Amino acid sequence: MTGSLVVVLWGEDPFLLRTEALELLGEVRPREIDASEWTPGGTADLATPSLFGEARALLVTDAGNLSEEGREEVLGYARSPSPDATLVLLVEVGPRAKGPPAALSRSLPKKVEVRRVAVERRELPGWVRARARQRGVAASP
Repeated sequence: MTGSLVVVLWGEDPFLLRTEALELLGEVRPREIDASEWTPGGTADLATPSLFGEARALLVTDAGNLSEEGREEVLGYARSPSPDATLVLLVEVGPRAKGPPAALSRSLPKKVEVRRVAVERRELPGWVRARARQRGVAASP
């Protein structure tokens, strides 16, 4: 798991974004919410101490389309995140984007990790081999 408690992953491909998020979280299974289904109090579970001390995570997909209310709640949580919980925001962007939407990124605290997720064409064979190796499958270019 990353050292950051709040992470924004952005890129063009929803599969790559989700894969990176799950690798980042490791053994922690997140509660998942799509931005279109956001309801007030979405971060409440993260802010409340766990009864059994287990790590918790919230994965927000399509976070670039959070409502203003949802965005404000997420930003409020990001300013003072819980030390035993992780919030991951997945932001799908177009091919010419230089980052996540300004409405989301300009308000983020500096301690939030913002990372582009992409596999460049020239990196694709190595990426496929590495994923195959992780799963014990032989693969060649």
